[in-house]
Amino acid sequence: GDTFSGGGSIPFEAARLGCDAYAADLNPIACMLTWGAMNIIGAPRERRTIFEEAQREVTEKVDKELVRLGVEHDDQGNRAKAYLYCLETKC
Repeated sequence: GDTFSGGGSIPFEAARLGCDAYAADLNPIACMLTWGAMNIIGAPRERRTIFEEAQREVTEKVDKELVRLGVEHDDQGNRAKAYLYCLETKC
């Protein structure tokens, strides 16, 4: 059991070794990362294939809509390939 599991690396490795693994965290993002590690990354190949196909379909639909709307394109049709995120705060 890992009561402050964060991204879930310890319970994931324990489960991979065949142990019963239990994980929890107060941070909802950490819980989501742990759930994903256990239920998506650690899923059997057949289940991961289903996730990958669904992800591919959603990605294609979103991409087509962004292209249609002209989001993140300049006048020459160039498209952003990387995004930087910055949050500025004054004390």
